[in-house]
Parts: sequence; structure tokens; C-alpha cells
Amino acid sequence: MKDNLLGISVKNLLEFMRIVALGFGRVELKLDYLLSSGVKLFNYNYKRRSFKLVENTLESLSTISSEMGVEIQFHLPSSTGPSIKSIRGFNPGMHEHHEILLKYYQVFEEIYQKYGIGSILTTHLPLVLFNGSIIRKDKRALKDFKKFILTLERIRRNESHQTKIGFENSGGKKPLDGFLGFANHHFEDSLSDALTIGTTFDVGHVPLSKEFDAERFLKFRTPVNIHLHGNTPGQGDEHLPPNAENVINYYDNLRLAKENDIPVILEIKNIENISNYELRRIALGVKSDLINA
Repeated sequence: MKDNLLGISVKNLLEFMRIVALGFGRVELKLDYLLSSGVKLFNYNYKRRSFKLVENTLESLSTISSEMGVEIQFHLPSSTGPSIKSIRGFNPGMHEHHEILLKYYQVFEEIYQKYGIGSILTTHLPLVLFNGSIIRKDKRALKDFKKFILTLERIRRNESHQTKIGFENSGGKKPLDGFLGFANHHFEDSLSDALTIGTTFDVGHVPLSKEFDAERFLKFRTPVNIHLHGNTPGQGDEHLPPNAENVINYYDNLRLAKENDIPVILEIKNIENISNYELRRIALGVKSDLINA
């Protein structure tokens, strides 16, 4: 098992530095929250449909990564509505967004090649429901998404991309906002012919969708990434510190990660309210379970 297999997700640079200081070997930066805090990895010019790297930020993250031995991965932003005017509105289920999205993924590959950060990119399947309104019917979104995936696959093969992309299973359609990914066929219909594009297995989302079968999902493709968090039965997507009591098939999932060297990201809500002592205790508990799985 690799030393940096276990990591934690963070929302801003303050949390990032705290987690690094605590000795974690892996961190997932949630880029939507990072953007909200005013930190950008690149600037996006909507009129020119172009991207420009923010070199100072990227160099700082790269230096911390190499000097502290921390693997940095990204959770790409999403869910603020379908619009190519903002990277937070890019939607792969809309054909008119594909051209800019292809450039977008090439930018992340450039970041990884130049700075050695962002080895894994976790993201969602198409957004189909926003603010309670349907923005794309599921079948149409899936059809456009598959076209996007096949084009992205060709680019990744032709340009020898090294980043790993993991499309995440969702917890089902929410009352106001919702992504595809709550049913197995969403992945099977779209990703079967794209062998360089993978999945992220969000364990906490499994009990939230009656249309999702975890065993079938894992047989379809070994995930590039695992999101681990717990829920109280019937209480929704709580993102609690994970343990054998609040995570379905807890030890089986850790064994899968250990045997296949799959990074495990603790996706815990509001870590700013958790003391350093408690955060270490949680992490050491999961690490011990991972080692002994």
C-alpha cells in the first residue's frame, strides 16, 4: 500500500495548509469552493474562449507538493447552472458546451504536466436539474455526454494524457439540483468505449439511490478514486466521519482500495469545526482499517 493512499478533501488554502501540517500525504482541492475564496488556478476569458494559467498559485502549490511529499488532486467545480460564461456552468450533457470543455480538460493536463499537481480529476456527470427546473432530459443529456466522452478519449490518446479522470456516482436527483450518475447505465452507456476515462466511487452516495448497484458499478470499472464518508440512515448526504457503522461495506471498500492502490479521500463536511486532535484520530482510525483490510 502506498503511503499517500489516504487523503482528505478541503475547500480553501487555509484548510489545505492545515491538512499538510497535520501530515496528510494526499489532499483533494474542491475547486468550486476554492474559486469562491478568490483563488484561481487559471483565468477563463469567455469572449475569447481561452484559459490562462495563474502561474504564481500553481508554482506555490507545486512547491508545497514536492517539498512536503503531498499528492494534490482536484474535484472540478460544477452545479451553478448551465452556462459557458463561467467554468462553474460547464455541462458535458450539452453539445454546445463541448468545444470549451475539451479545452478545459486539456488545461488540467497542462497543469499536471508543468506543475505535477492534479493527477486525479473527480467530476460529475451532466447536470439535468437546476433550481427545480429540468435543463436537459436524461436521454438527451446522456447522448450528448457520450459524444463528448468519445471525443475527449481520442484527444487523451492522441496527446498521451496522464491525468486520471473519475466521473462520480451521484446520490440521485435532488429536489432542486441533480446530476446523472444515480443509475449504473449512465456510466455503462457513456464510458464503455472510453478506456482512459474512469470513475470515482462515492461510497456515501450508494444508499441514496435505489437505482444504483455498487457491486455492478465496481465490476464495470475499477475506480481511480474513492470518496469515503458516512451517513445516518434516512438522513441524506451528511458527509460524516466514516466508520464501519455508517458506511456500507466499509471493510470491503477499504480492501478494494488497498489491493488496487486506489486513493481514498475522506470527504467530511465542515472540517473547520473539527479539532486537529479529532481529525488525526479519525484519519488514523481509517488508516489502520485500510492497512488491516
